[in-house]
Amino acid sequence: MRIFLWAALLLAAVLRACALLDQTLWLDEGYSVLFSRVPVRSIVLSAGLDTNPPLGNAFFHFWCQMVGYAPVLMRLPGVAASLLSLALLWRLLQRMVPLPSAVFVVLFKSVSLYDVLYSRQLRVYPYAELLL
Repeated sequence: MRIFLWAALLLAAVLRACALLDQTLWLDEGYSVLFSRVPVRSIVLSAGLDTNPPLGNAFFHFWCQMVGYAPVLMRLPGVAASLLSLALLWRLLQRMVPLPSAVFVVLFKSVSLYDVLYSRQLRVYPYAELLL
């Protein structure tokens, strides 16, 4: 049964990585880049003024310090978090529902347009999904 998981993860990885090189930063992603360049103390102090969670901005700060500001490298953790959430969803569904239902849900989520698009954005969406 692991073949279904690996097939879904491979499909999801291909879909998420397919347009990763072609995408430029959007306006709201530029906001994340802007916050990643300020000191962490400023991120924490401005948490009440921002609609994004300060932990996400702090993560982007440290990640960009390590890998730089290339859009592809900045987006990689989101893709990884999305793939990990798929694997965890599979693990959870195996215990809760019959196997065909688990396969359907994981495959559906693998190709879901919104899930694919949000996983490639420099925002906190894939991390929130992983933690929930």
